[in-house]
Amino acid sequence: MPRPAAEWINASGGVRGNTGFGLQYELRGGYKEVREPLFGFRPLDAGHVVEQLYMVDDHAWYARLLLAWKSERLDVDARGELRTSRLDFSAPAAEGLVGPALFRGGCRATYNWRRRVFAGISLAGATGREIRLQGQAGRLPGYVDLGLHAEYRIDSRWGVWLKGSNLLHQQVYVSPVYREIYPSLTLGGTFQL
Repeated sequence: MPRPAAEWINASGGVRGNTGFGLQYELRGGYKEVREPLFGFRPLDAGHVVEQLYMVDDHAWYARLLLAWKSERLDVDARGELRTSRLDFSAPAAEGLVGPALFRGGCRATYNWRRRVFAGISLAGATGREIRLQGQAGRLPGYVDLGLHAEYRIDSRWGVWLKGSNLLHQQVYVSPVYREIYPSLTLGGTFQL
């Protein structure tokens, strides 16, 4: 069983604050040396693979930006992360590994009418990720995931919601061996005690 991520070095710095018109922000960047879990593949037999968690040593520079703006009618959140990796995917020891994305991020905006009807849009994405499988270095493609969401609150306890995702029909790799390739629609309800 893999152990949790272990950091040897994590030096970072940043700024956090808010403005007088409702914008909150956080910008953080740094360097870390870490032994962390990364997803990968392990071949079973011809044409079949199983997902596996690998513990690998990595050295990475990173920068992370979080933004939030809230008003009476509109909430907007955005996040982005830029990350380097020193994993060598040409080495045989990298067999089956899937590296991290250089950039990943997203944003979400929700409009509300009288705190009863909510509707919004979301956008998430990531750049491609390096992979090594069967002795060959390759790349999992990046993606853009466009979504829409809506909610109607019947009263203070009950509500129903609807969420659509992958509306651009992209190949969204949730994990290395599972991808969403079709638009999806989810309907749900909420009950608060």
